[in-house]
Amino acid sequence: VNWQTGVPDEPAEQQGPDSPLGQLAAQLLAQPASLNAADVDWVAWQDLTPAQRAKMPDGCCGMYVEPAAPPVEGEPGTLFADSRQSQSDDTGVTRFTGNVQIRQGTNRLSADKGTYNQNSLVVTLEDNVQIRQSGMLLKGQKATANRATDTEQIEQASYLLHESGVRGTAKLIVYRDATQVITIENGVFTRCEPDDDAWELRGDHIVKEFIDILNDYVERTYEAKPLETVGA
Repeated sequence: VNWQTGVPDEPAEQQGPDSPLGQLAAQLLAQPASLNAADVDWVAWQDLTPAQRAKMPDGCCGMYVEPAAPPVEGEPGTLFADSRQSQSDDTGVTRFTGNVQIRQGTNRLSADKGTYNQNSLVVTLEDNVQIRQSGMLLKGQKATANRATDTEQIEQASYLLHESGVRGTAKLIVYRDATQVITIENGVFTRCEPDDDAWELRGDHIVKEFIDILNDYVERTYEAKPLETVGA
């Protein structure tokens, strides 16, 4: 079942397997569900293009490469969704299951199942959740996206910030589009490559501004001397 929604009374429109959402679904199905966010977009040195290798940070054996978003046509603000099965009730709630793919603008969400409330503009996703925004990838077991407040949160999560190479895990991550502030609860922060935890920082409450400060410190430290290992 494929459906599109922009306003509560808008009729559904079919989108086949060759549509942008269908192509996105095929890419996600090819990924093991157990991968952390950092594992999904990590590309080893030998698999990089010459142009990508030129941008690779010194001392690394690869880099995080953000895939290009497939284009989705439609009016600004329209929410597109695709799933194997969906059912709507007279309260404005749609429940969908099976390879759920949702997109609004550059935001992309996927999961095994979820709901969309057209009255509150809230999307809820469960199981094998993945959220992509420009420069950021989140993965987890449950997520809520509020279109009215432009706020997303994801539970039991892993995260990746492509430009800085920051990655980690968290019990809860909250992201606010308007301020681009990321709040990490009971989380871990590191810039090591996947499967390399030579150093990491743990905290009960971390915000992205603090991550930026740490990132600047790490950059200066790398320039001055090799970074010493810091225990968990």
